[in-house]
Amino acid sequence: MNTHKLRLENLSKLESQTRNQQRAIDFYGQEYSLIMSGSAGTGKTFLAMALALEDVLDKETYYDKLVIVRSIV
Repeated sequence: MNTHKLRLENLSKLESQTRNQQRAIDFYGQEYSLIMSGSAGTGKTFLAMALALEDVLDKETYYDKLVIVRSIV
């Protein structure tokens, strides 16, 4: 069985597609709490998960897991 460990250095660089995505990345980097809203398909969930995953995989942060919660709508 071949298992691969996910590592920070193997992640692709996160690049924003819009000005608002870049603003969210910048604010997150300044340790602001973010609330993102907008139309479906604008990258909110992807962006949030990618940023959180980078923190979880970074050995210099104290985060060790990513918990995903979705509302029942």
